[in-house]
Amino acid sequence: MGLLTILKKLKHKEREMRLLMLGLDNAGKTTILKKFNGEDVSTISPTLGFNIKTLEHRGFKLNIWDVGGQKSLRS
Repeated sequence: MGLLTILKKLKHKEREMRLLMLGLDNAGKTTILKKFNGEDVSTISPTLGFNIKTLEHRGFKLNIWDVGGQKSLRS
């Protein structure tokens, strides 16, 4: 089941969601986020802290929180 399918099944009142992306360093979290947003993925540097991107599709708003996976951030 895809992310857009899940969004469509939600009640129409719930038009905003938050998604937290967690994982080890160099796992591809930022790459996935940039691909969703239609950005270039040829050069990606490590995430320092976190990034927040907001995607909108057919009246739905998806806030994606991309948290860095470095060992110092996992503690």
